[in-house]
Amino acid sequence: SVLFGDLTRLALIQVQKQKVDLEKAMTALDKLLKANELNFQLLATIPAVLLIGGVMYKLKDVISFSSDKKGLYYAMRANIRTMERTINLKGGDEGITGDASQRIGGLSFEAFGYLLQRITKLRALSSQISSMFFSLTS
Repeated sequence: SVLFGDLTRLALIQVQKQKVDLEKAMTALDKLLKANELNFQLLATIPAVLLIGGVMYKLKDVISFSSDKKGLYYAMRANIRTMERTINLKGGDEGITGDASQRIGGLSFEAFGYLLQRITKLRALSSQISSMFFSLTS
């Protein structure tokens, strides 16, 4: 009666019920995992995106010297153009009517002073270029 009795039958029924309950729980867990699959994929890609973003940010800092060089180029070019305009306009206009005692090398004192100011600015810009070059090589 112990092997074929009610106790054995009840134990087998209980094991079968637990097996069914476990299968239901596994099915519910599978549904939950499938529903959150997108969230898991996003969680897996966020560190990679942050890493790539950090690398790009650092690369931008390393490469940014070229934009500084470009800005210096445009500033130097603008200074040289202004100097050329000053020589052409001030020297040409006052060359015929200007008093010779009020001129230095064919330019008025005002134009000559303005040219000296521009030359000083151009020299400061050229020192920035040399310091930029030596900071990149060392």
